[in-house]
Amino acid sequence: MTEKKDQEKKSSAFYTLPLLEIFTKFGTSEKGLTGSQAVSRLEKYGPNILEKEKALSALSLFFLQFSNPLIYVLLVADLVTLALGNYIDFTVISVAVFSGAILGFLQEHQAAKTLKAISKIIQPKAVVIRDETTIEITQDKIVPGDVIVLNPGDKVPADARLLEASDLRTNAKRFLLQRLNRTSI
Repeated sequence: MTEKKDQEKKSSAFYTLPLLEIFTKFGTSEKGLTGSQAVSRLEKYGPNILEKEKALSALSLFFLQFSNPLIYVLLVADLVTLALGNYIDFTVISVAVFSGAILGFLQEHQAAKTLKAISKIIQPKAVVIRDETTIEITQDKIVPGDVIVLNPGDKVPADARLLEASDLRTNAKRFLLQRLNRTSI
């Protein structure tokens, strides 16, 4: 059973297939897709966008402000001062902790709103070959079978198979950091 799954994974690993086989599977060539092929594939597969992470609710974001070990220490100290009947220290510590949480919440909430607004404004571009011509499109319009042209400094706009490369270098650190961030949350 495991052997069969491994074989299925290998057959779907496009980087292992010869170029001609990939061209056949995707109905494309080195000359790229036609405009009509791209339109029909965009309708069939949808835009080339990552799924949005579910945004935290305002309440969750507020309580996230208390997920710091220093805050835990302050809250324990706050409870101890309350138990000892020192109401002035209790009030001062409580005000400090909650005002810090409120300020942190407001800053993170505003940053999230700003980032969302910026992402609506900025439309990353990609260069593809369509109708045997190199054109620039927004990355969300890339479809399976598109031939993407990368130049030095470009970011890879979608999952892709290299057709040709000369002095190719990548920055794998970004991939590692993204993977670490996703697993640590």
